[in-house]
Amino acid sequence: MKYDFTLLVAFALSLLGAIDIVSLAAESDVRRELSGLQRVGAGTVTGSVAAVVVPGELPLLHTTQLLPIGKSNELIGKDDAAAQSAAVVQQLKDVLKSQNVTLDKVVKLNLAAKNLASLESLKQALSATFGEQGPAVSVVISDLSHVDALVAMDAVVALSEGSHSRVAFSRVTELPQGDHHIGILPPGQRVYISGQAEPGELLEATRKTMDSLNKTLESLNLTKSAIVQVKAFVNPMSRASEVHREISSFFDKLPVPPIVTIDWKFETPIEIEIIAWGGAERPGEPLDHITPSFMKSSPVFSRIVRINNGPSIYIGGLHGTAGAMPEDQIKNIFTQMEQTLTATGSDFRHLVKATYLCTEPTTIKALGALRPNYYDAKRPPAASLSKINHTGKADTTITLDMIAVPKPTPESLIPKLPDTNGSVMIDAQEWPQKPGPRKVQIWVHYPERSRLSSVNAQTGIMLSLHNWGGSYNVGTADPNTLAQRYNVVAVCVDYLQSGAQASIRDPEPYDYGYLQALDVLRALHFVMSELKAKNIPFDTSRIFSTGGSGGGNVSLMANKLAPRTFAGIIDLCGMPKLTDIVAYNLPGSMGLDARYSQDAASPNFLNPDAQEIRFAGHPEHLRLMKSWGTSSKVIVVHGVDDKLFVNEVHELVDNMKTAGLDVEPHFITKEQVDGKVFTTTGHALGNRTLIVQQVADKYLLPNSPTALHRAGPTDFDRRDQSVRYPTKNGVWVISYEVGYPVGRFEANR
Repeated sequence: MKYDFTLLVAFALSLLGAIDIVSLAAESDVRRELSGLQRVGAGTVTGSVAAVVVPGELPLLHTTQLLPIGKSNELIGKDDAAAQSAAVVQQLKDVLKSQNVTLDKVVKLNLAAKNLASLESLKQALSATFGEQGPAVSVVISDLSHVDALVAMDAVVALSEGSHSRVAFSRVTELPQGDHHIGILPPGQRVYISGQAEPGELLEATRKTMDSLNKTLESLNLTKSAIVQVKAFVNPMSRASEVHREISSFFDKLPVPPIVTIDWKFETPIEIEIIAWGGAERPGEPLDHITPSFMKSSPVFSRIVRINNGPSIYIGGLHGTAGAMPEDQIKNIFTQMEQTLTATGSDFRHLVKATYLCTEPTTIKALGALRPNYYDAKRPPAASLSKINHTGKADTTITLDMIAVPKPTPESLIPKLPDTNGSVMIDAQEWPQKPGPRKVQIWVHYPERSRLSSVNAQTGIMLSLHNWGGSYNVGTADPNTLAQRYNVVAVCVDYLQSGAQASIRDPEPYDYGYLQALDVLRALHFVMSELKAKNIPFDTSRIFSTGGSGGGNVSLMANKLAPRTFAGIIDLCGMPKLTDIVAYNLPGSMGLDARYSQDAASPNFLNPDAQEIRFAGHPEHLRLMKSWGTSSKVIVVHGVDDKLFVNEVHELVDNMKTAGLDVEPHFITKEQVDGKVFTTTGHALGNRTLIVQQVADKYLLPNSPTALHRAGPTDFDRRDQSVRYPTKNGVWVISYEVGYPVGRFEANR
C-alpha cells in the first residue's frame, strides 16, 4: 500500500502556544531514516519525538517491563534513582544487543517511576543515551512491581525487514532469569485487544480475565500462542509478582510472552490487555474495528482493532495545559493529537490503540463525555483506562498515548491480483443476518514459481474450498499442488462464516452453501476479470472446483448457481443437503448444528424456500440445469461409513443421473483404504490432495486425452437472469447482469 509520509500542513502559530510538543510545521521536523522509520516533531522528554511511523514490513520487538534488577534477581541501587535509571537503560541496551539492533531502532518507550524525582532521573539518563534519535515516550507515576524499585520501562523496537515471519520469544542473558524478556510481532495482521476485567479476588479475577481474553482471541480464529505481550493493570501492585505467576500459568507449556504490570486504582482488582499476531497481511482496508458476537459494541472504544497491513504510528504521551480544568486538558490533548495525526498522514478514523491514565474521577467522566466529539462511533480505538497516582506532569490529571495508522490512498483500496502467490479482499453480497458492507479474503496460487507471469493460454482456474469451521485451505486439496500439477490458478476463499467462531460458535445459523457459493463465484469472477484486464491469456474452458466436507457442499452449490461455468467439480465428502437433522441439531446430527429454528418468529427461522435452494440434488433444479446446457462432470467421493450424509449422497447421485447430468460416484469401501490416499471409510476420507489426483488426474491434467473442457460462454459472460430456481413460495434468481452473480428471492404474488 502507498502512503504519503510528507508533512501535509503547516499549523497555525496561534495554536502552538497551548501545545507542549514542539512545532510539527517545519519540514526538518519530519525525519526519515535509512531504516524506513519516520520521526515527527518533538516530545516532552529531551530528545524524544512526538511520533514515530514504522513501515509495516518491519517486525516489532516488545519487551517485558525492565526493572533495576540484576540477573540474579538482586535490586540495583536501592534508594538511588540515578543508579536504577542507569540500570534499566543498560537493560534496554542488552535487549538491543541480543537482537543486533541499535538505539535508533527504538520506536516507543513507556516510562514508569515511583515519584517525580525518580522520573526526572530516568528522563535524564534517556536523554544522555539517545541524543537526537529518541523514540516516542510516555510517562506515568506508578507503584512498581518491586517494592524498592524507583523506575521501570518497556520498549517497542523495529527490527530488520525479513528477520522474522512468525511470533518469536527470547531471553536475554544479562536480565533477571525467568519468563521471556522479548516477544516479536511479525509483519502482517497486528491485533490489539482492549483491556478486559472479570470480577473476583485478584488471582481469581486474573484467571477469569485471561480466559475471557482467550475467548476474544478465538473469535478471530487465534489461539494463545499468538499473544506477543500482556499488559496488566493491577491493584494492589504489591501483589504484581503473584499476578505475573498466574498469567504465566495460563500459557501452560507454551512460551510465556513478555508481561508488563502497571498500577491500577479501581476497585476491580485487575484489567488486562494483549497484543497478538493475526497471521499474514490482509489486503484492502488497513484497519478492522471488531466486536465479537458475545460482546456489546461501544462508540468510544473497540473491543478489538486489527491492523491488516501497512505502517504503524506510535504517538508519545500527551498532557494538557497544566492547571486547566479537566475538560480543557482533554481538548488540548486532542488538539495535539490531531496535529500529530495530520503530520503523519492519519486522522481520527484510523486510530488503533489508546491508553488513558487519569488521576481523578472527574477527569474520567469528562473523557467519557468528550471522546464522542473526536471518534467515529464505528471506528474508535481499542483502549485501556486506568486511575493512577500521577500523570508525570505537575498540575495535570490525564495523560494518554495512541497507536494509529496512516490513511490509505484510494488506489491502495482497489483489489488487484498479486504478482506472486498472495491474498486480496473483495466485496461480497450483503448477508441479511448482519446487514451492511461485507468483504471476503481470497488466496491465489500460480502454476510456476508462485508468479502471475507463469499464467499462459493453457492455464485454467480451480477453486479449492475449506471445510465447515475451517479457513483458507483447511480440509481441502493443497492449492500449491493443484496449481503446479494441473496448470491452474488455484483459488482459496474465506467465504461467509469461515473459521470456527463464525461457523460454529456464533449464534447466527450456518449458511450451508447459498451465500457461500455466491462468495466463491465472486472470487472466480474477480480472478477472471483481472486476468482479462491485464491481457493475460488463460483457458476459460478449464474451470474447476473442489472442496472437503463444507467445501464440497459449497463446490456443489457453486455449480448449481453457475451451471454454465464449470468443466468439473470434485466433491470430497461434501454435504449435499440441508437436512432437518443438521438444521435443527436433532438426534443423529453427530454434533453438526446449523443453528436454524423452526419458530417463524425467530431470526434464525429456516423457511422452506431457503431449505430447498440449499439442496444440491433437488430433482427439478437438476432438470433445469440440464435444460440450460450444463456440461460439468461432477465427481462425488464419499466413504460408505459416513453415517451422517451417505443416504443423501446416494440421493444426489441418483437424481443427477435421472436428470441426465454427468456424475461419477466413488463410494470408498474398506478394500480401498490404503493408509496413504484413503485412511478411512468415514467422513474424513484421507489425504484430500491425493484423492483429487487419484479420482481426477485424467480429467484435470491439461494434456490428458480425457481432459475436461467446458463449451460455450460462462454465466459471467452471458450477463443474463436465466438461472431461476422455483421453490414452494417463489423463485430464486441468480442474476449475472453485472457480470458477477447477485442472488435474490422473488416471492409468489
